[in-house]
This record gives sequence, C-alpha cells and structure tokens, in this order.
Amino acid sequence: MIDRNDSYLETSASAMFVYVMAHAINQGWISPTTYGSIAQAGWAGLVSKVTAKGEIEGICVGTTLAGDQTYYYHRPTSVDALHGYGPTLLAGAEIIKLIKNPNIAVEHRVRTYHYMPKTAGQTDYREHH
Repeated sequence: MIDRNDSYLETSASAMFVYVMAHAINQGWISPTTYGSIAQAGWAGLVSKVTAKGEIEGICVGTTLAGDQTYYYHRPTSVDALHGYGPTLLAGAEIIKLIKNPNIAVEHRVRTYHYMPKTAGQTDYREHH
C-alpha cells in the first residue's frame, strides 16, 4: 500500500511504475534528466527481488475488490503469482531501451547515473510548458 510506510514493497506494482517512467522517457514525454535516475533506481530495486532460480519475490497474490485497507494490507506474496512476471519483464526491456537510447547520454558521476539529452538547447518536455 503506497500510503503505508509499514507495508511491504509490492514488486509488480513497482515494475509497472518503472516501466511507465522508462517508457515515457524513451518516448520523449518526460525529461531524462529528472526521471532517468529514478527509473534506474526502481530497476535496481526490482532486480533485488529476482532470486537465483529466476523467481520474483514480493508479488501480491491476486485480489478481489474490497472496501477496506485491512484486506489489502494483509495480502500475502508468492513467487507463484505469475501476473507480476510480465510487468517485471516489460520494465527490464524498457530500461534496456533507455540505456541504449541514442538521444540520451548516461553519465556516471559520484556513484549515481545522470541521464542527459544529447541535443543542446531547450527541451520540449511537457513539464517545462
């Protein structure tokens, strides 16, 4: 649950956030300077959930619609919850595209990665409008 600091970090939802952020950067919809390192940090978190056997930990088992937070707060996780594998694979594929994106330079400085547009001048990213 995003608004509960004491709940576990759910892997498939995290994968969806990473995918969407990396995809939006690759499409030129949002700034790589602002969001590139965030997408990469999210990917690093996802990779930590992949076991040596290739299983993905932290995926919430399927849910139904419930009207209370207690239901969602206590949902178990399972490596057999296959609906989390697709978003993780999509996130990984989009991160590969991001790293290889010919319009973005990835610079490693002070133990962090900085994503910079390769073209000089003003960007046309929507958050600047």
